[in-house]
Amino acid sequence: MIQSNPGIGLIFFAFCFFSTRIEASPIVQVDLCGQLFHVSIRHPSQLSLKSDLSGFADRNEAVLVIQNYYKNIDENSYDHVLGLFDESASYLRSARLFDGKKSIRNFYENVRTLEGKHKILTSTVMDDHIMVMGEFIGTANGQVVHLQFIDVWWFKANSQVVIFRESQIYKNGVEVAL
Repeated sequence: MIQSNPGIGLIFFAFCFFSTRIEASPIVQVDLCGQLFHVSIRHPSQLSLKSDLSGFADRNEAVLVIQNYYKNIDENSYDHVLGLFDESASYLRSARLFDGKKSIRNFYENVRTLEGKHKILTSTVMDDHIMVMGEFIGTANGQVVHLQFIDVWWFKANSQVVIFRESQIYKNGVEVAL
């Protein structure tokens, strides 16, 4: 387990452990930045997807790929961002599903209203996915926002290509759709 903030590591580890081994979407309490969140994350096995991290040399390389994603998204480098997704990838964002790379591209270029910077608080690499918890400070629709997020990434076997991603975004402990 790779962590950048050991203060929330135990709760985060328990969250990762249970979310990867239970078929139903468990609701787990997670402490992020001193606030408790009730989180339900789907696992690709519920969607008949096979995920693994075999395309990475090691867990550190997997984390670096994800860290570069946030850097690229903050810089609006959408071509680099989209290069991470498989043509048939799905992105579930606060109950909105974007199916296929074309739909994901439309989301980034036309739907996403956030501008600002992500700060990764912790990244955890499990057997078949990566979970990231962090903060976002910037604007949404022109309004200043301070958000928390939990992202889960699943990769195509023997590659560094995302097949499924889920994001949950919170403001003051309440999930929001942005």
